[in-house]
Amino acid sequence: MTQTFPSSRTRILLLAVIAGMFAALAWLPIDAADVSLRYRAIWPLMNQVGGPVCTVIAALLFLQGLFPVTLRLDAEGFSVVGGLTGGYRVAWRDVETFQLTQISQRSSAKAVIWSFRPGVRPKSLILRLLQDFSVKPALPVYLKIEPEALLGVMNQALEASRR
Repeated sequence: MTQTFPSSRTRILLLAVIAGMFAALAWLPIDAADVSLRYRAIWPLMNQVGGPVCTVIAALLFLQGLFPVTLRLDAEGFSVVGGLTGGYRVAWRDVETFQLTQISQRSSAKAVIWSFRPGVRPKSLILRLLQDFSVKPALPVYLKIEPEALLGVMNQALEASRR
């Protein structure tokens, strides 16, 4: 019962375009004379901090595109392999529920999130940090399967593991 869901190349290409936009914004030559009087006092700070911050965001988005993720399901649990974090594995017995959530109020994009059963402490550092801050982890959003269909697959696999 092993299933694999790779990253979508189209969505990864979109990450690269967004990274390029951040990089372009970072080093856009804007003269302080073009900035309204209201912002001139903080312009030196924005100019010195904004460029490096946009560059870091662009680099992270670009690296995420270089290291695509794959979601793998099997009888024991699921694994997220690849990406910047290197991946993690979660056993079905540790999962309480899967849910669909909207990523932001301004966007129609959705993600599949899950919650651990009470008393379960994840082995992965990134998952422990999310749990410590009361944040529900989400499955990767740029897979080749739509979130609604992925939710169905994950719930089916969870139910099958409990039989």
